[in-house]
Amino acid sequence: MPAPADRELVALAATVGRLRTERRLSQEEASLRSGLNRRYFHEVENRRLSPTYRALGKMASGLGMPLTGLLRALADDLEAVRC
Repeated sequence: MPAPADRELVALAATVGRLRTERRLSQEEASLRSGLNRRYFHEVENRRLSPTYRALGKMASGLGMPLTGLLRALADDLEAVRC
């Protein structure tokens, strides 16, 4: 069983990818909206990078939501996995 931090990184990657896809945004479009490099989204979605708090806020903005919305979606996804 993966460590809790690993599970959270996997869930974050899935949540960011799901939210981006639901909004029909490419990584390029999301990155332009967030002010982050497209590679940053790619690395987060592929579990190669654990974003900073500031970067999470920018990613949320790029996805068209407040940081609290991204964190709520992540919490919901983590809860669904635990059930």
